[in-house]
Amino acid sequence: MSYQFEMHHTRPVPAKVLLIEENPDDAQMVQVALTNNHRGQFDLVHVRYVMEGLSILSHTPIQVILLAYTPVVGHEFEPLMTLQAHVPDLPIVILANVDDDMLAVRAMQSGAQGYLIKHRLDATALVLALRHAIERQRMHTELVQSTRDLQSSEARFYKLVEKIADSIIVVNDKGIVRFVNPAAEQLFDRKAEDFLGEMFGFPVVLGETTELDIIRRHGGTAVAEMRVAEITWGGEVAYLASLRDITDRKRVEEHVRRINAELEQRVNERTAELKRSNAELEQFAYIASHDLQEPLRMVASYMRLLERRYKDKLDADANKFINYAVDGAMRMQQLINDLLDYSRVDARGRDFTAVDFNILVEQTLTNLKVAIEESGATITRDSLPTVQGDETQLGQVLQNLIGNAIKFRSEQPLYIHISAIARPGEWVFLVRDNGIGIEPEHSQRVFEIFQRLHGRGSYPGTGIGLAICKKIIERHRGHIWVESQPGQGSTFYFSIPNS
Repeated sequence: MSYQFEMHHTRPVPAKVLLIEENPDDAQMVQVALTNNHRGQFDLVHVRYVMEGLSILSHTPIQVILLAYTPVVGHEFEPLMTLQAHVPDLPIVILANVDDDMLAVRAMQSGAQGYLIKHRLDATALVLALRHAIERQRMHTELVQSTRDLQSSEARFYKLVEKIADSIIVVNDKGIVRFVNPAAEQLFDRKAEDFLGEMFGFPVVLGETTELDIIRRHGGTAVAEMRVAEITWGGEVAYLASLRDITDRKRVEEHVRRINAELEQRVNERTAELKRSNAELEQFAYIASHDLQEPLRMVASYMRLLERRYKDKLDADANKFINYAVDGAMRMQQLINDLLDYSRVDARGRDFTAVDFNILVEQTLTNLKVAIEESGATITRDSLPTVQGDETQLGQVLQNLIGNAIKFRSEQPLYIHISAIARPGEWVFLVRDNGIGIEPEHSQRVFEIFQRLHGRGSYPGTGIGLAICKKIIERHRGHIWVESQPGQGSTFYFSIPNS
């Protein structure tokens, strides 16, 4: 397949020239000069008199006027003036029959764009004069429009900066103030005339934000942020400084700084108090593990001795009372041990290391092997991640949650599943069972210390296990919660940051 391309050459639109010439021979001379060597560049429209020309100008677009001229005493350049009054934006070239330099100068001073002599006219001179006249007029028109645009732009600038909230100051390249807006007068507490012609007094740095401390004329100070941009002002390089009053912001920042300092001091004081409290708690834990447990062991031992020695010599009530005393001493001992474990979560915690939960689950299941076999529980797990933590404490959490699932199982075969979900910034671990479940209103209470939902006769324990789990997870900067319904099992969740 072949393609044919048709080339189109765009010809320039010819410039329309209005020739005002009474002499037909001179008009023919001009026509020949424009046609022979410059065909297509100019389109000549010929009239004899100025009034005819004005009629043509009213409905025909003309780029340049070629005006034949003969001096008339007392009416010098009258035709030129008439045309300028009607079409002030059109360039006019004089085609004179008098070779007079002074006359040519006066013609140019009167607004003519060119001055040609008929008897010395040639095509080149004529074309150059017409082209120059058109180009000078175009440049003049653009200059006038640019001036108008500039004036309009400056007017908009003045209106804008007079209303803008920021202070605006314009300085020249020597640092002399050339312009000040009302906001700057208010910021410095000075009138504009006090600024103009004076040195600005502050370093002008492009591309940076500078903070200025300002002393106001009638007392007081202010703080401002200044940004500087290079501009052109009155045709010269200048700098526009935009100043934003940040006095209130600095005052608030200073107030916040003082508050933060006070809060930091209070936190330090509170931290010191907590350290003292923890030290006292450690002391209590020591007492609980030694001084309190020793009398309890003695009570339990002597009660058992009474039971063995006088079992057959006492009545049924006495035996029952002895059993109550032994059981109470043992429960008190267990409560003290559990409270001791709770108090040691932070104090006895180990440094965090990489903990592979797959291995941790297997270790926990080994520890609970007997309870798992007795309950007939089926325990499964997904592939689990590795996190940073205290391996011993996290193992304690898993053992507590799995042990609770075994303890609070229903009549149906027990099923426990362990999994993990990746979330932004953390891993969330799930221990799901199909046990007896929990009432939703108790979902927070189960994590409180010594809170039990069942009587001691139904399920053993002191009710501190989940409280210990909560404290361990909080030490790891995570959270623990439960979702459950009675008879539908429970799902315990706990989160560990992944970084």
